[in-house]
Amino acid sequence: MARPNLPEDVARGVLLASGTAEEIADMFGISGTTVTRYKRLQTEYAIRVALRLREEGLYPETWEGGERRNRFTPEQVAVIRASSATSAKLAKAYGCSPSLIRMIRSGRAYG
Repeated sequence: MARPNLPEDVARGVLLASGTAEEIADMFGISGTTVTRYKRLQTEYAIRVALRLREEGLYPETWEGGERRNRFTPEQVAVIRASSATSAKLAKAYGCSPSLIRMIRSGRAYG
């Protein structure tokens, strides 16, 4: 069963809001998972709303021209792979999950 779309004003607010998924979820009375799905543009609806925001000049620089940008630069990936710090420490420093750090180190992400 397909999930219902958020009302457009809520979707716009989620895409433009800053903070953690939990903070944004609390602001709009939705789940953190929903916030994450919209922020990552994992639905066609979220992409359409983002494109309208982009046309209005409102969408953040983290997404350009209809294509998702990589979160990490090649230099950051090299530092992560060379580091002896724990995945948890690196995740905290880069504002991501430890599993993403492990995926970068193993080559499953940013291969």
